Amino acid sequence: MTLVKNKRLTLIIVSILLVFGTSFTDLGYYMNDNQYNTFTRDYGFPAAWLILSSDYEYRSLNILGLLFNFAFFYLILLLIHKLFTTIFGGKS
Repeated sequence: MTLVKNKRLTLIIVSILLVFGTSFTDLGYYMNDNQYNTFTRDYGFPAAWLILSSDYEYRSLNILGLLFNFAFFYLILLLIHKLFTTIFGGKS
């Protein structure tokens, strides 16, 4: 129960789970064609952070996209938490 009492740690863990959970579903999966008749798969929502080629010969890890996704989901969860605490009058 200490995890639930520690709001910051809980929000960080849930945002990490959301980043990886939305990346490999239909929400965070994009296919891009190029002029060489190959395609790349971009994973990540809202920013692509993992890029794989069609032959899996090219892999790219976009650190800025990954950090942006962590920050995005953390801020969204923080805003939702503050909204619920002001509406329902709980401790923040």
